Amino acid sequence: MFAPRLKYVLLMLLCLTMFSVGCRSRVPVQNTEHVAVPQTRSGQTLNEVEDAIIRGATAKGWIVNKREGNIIRATLNMRNKHTVVVDIPYTSKEFSIKYVSSSGMKYQEGKIHPQYNTWIENLRKSIYRELGKD
Repeated sequence: MFAPRLKYVLLMLLCLTMFSVGCRSRVPVQNTEHVAVPQTRSGQTLNEVEDAIIRGATAKGWIVNKREGNIIRATLNMRNKHTVVVDIPYTSKEFSIKYVSSSGMKYQEGKIHPQYNTWIENLRKSIYRELGKD
């Protein structure tokens, strides 16, 4: 008599657990600010920094567009479901990565899906790796 109810309750608990695991909560947007450009023996020119940012971003699947001033706009489209747009202002001494917009990332009041911060950290590492090449 209790077995069918117990099975039903256990099945409902399992479903609720699986649902809650799939719904990751939003986290604060992490902008990357003032990352120092590694200096080579001859220093880094503005054009070398720009080229490294473009190479680093495209290596991770970002589409880049040069903006006015020393800003590169980068867009990442993931599986036609998620889009992220960032601006990358830079000088010969530093660069930053700043959130512009997104879709499919549950952005609201400065919080976003946690995958965003992972993509931004991967972008930062890729750019930094390119900057370190002689």
